[in-house]
Amino acid sequence: LPSVPVRDRRTHAIACRRLITPAAIEGFVDIALRDALDAPAAGRVLRWIGLDGAEVILARIMESEATGPRRVLYEILGGMPDAFPLVLPYLSRGRWHEVRHAAEVLGRMGNPDAIEPLKRKLADPDERVRVAVVSALAEFPMGEVADGLRIALASPSAKTRSAAAEAIGRRRALAFAMPLLGLLAQERDAEAWRAEARALGVLQTPDAMSGLVKVA
Repeated sequence: LPSVPVRDRRTHAIACRRLITPAAIEGFVDIALRDALDAPAAGRVLRWIGLDGAEVILARIMESEATGPRRVLYEILGGMPDAFPLVLPYLSRGRWHEVRHAAEVLGRMGNPDAIEPLKRKLADPDERVRVAVVSALAEFPMGEVADGLRIALASPSAKTRSAAAEAIGRRRALAFAMPLLGLLAQERDAEAWRAEARALGVLQTPDAMSGLVKVA
C-alpha cells in the first residue's frame, strides 16, 4: 500500500482483502500460534483483514478449553475493537470455556460496554469463569470496577479471592489496602492468604506496611 497513490489506497486495500481466502486467513492464524517471532506480523495482517479475520480467530479460540497457547490470539483479537459485537454474546450464552475465553478477550478490548456483563458473571457457578472475569475487570478503570472487585474479595471461593487480590496488586489499587488487611486477618486458605499478603506488599501504603509488620 505505501507504493500506491494516496487517493487509490482505500480501493486498492478493498481489492487486496477480497483476494485473501478463508484458507489464507487460517494460515495467518496458524503462524501466530506456532511462531512467537512471526506472531506480531501475522497479528498486524489479521487486524488489517478486519472482521473476516476476527471471525476465524474467535472460532479458533473457542474450539478448545486450553488457554495457554491461545493467549497470542487473545492479544490480536483484543486489538480489534470492531470485533466486540462478535465476542460479547459468548459471555452470556457460551459454554464455560467459551465464557472464560470471552472474558479474557473483552478485558483486552477495554470497551466499557463489557463492564456490567462481566460483573454479572462474578456469580457464575464455575470457578474458572469467575477467575477470568476478575482478571478482565481489573483491566478497566478502577473507579468503574471497584464494586466488582469487592464482590470477588468477599467470595466464599478461595480461588476467586486470590484472583481478586492478585488483580488489586497488579493494578496497585491503593484504596483496597484496608479491605485486604481485614481479609488477611480472617483468611483461612493458605493460597488466598499469600495472594492477599503479596498484594499488600505491592500497595505499600502506610496501613498496608504496618499491617504486614504486625503479621510478621
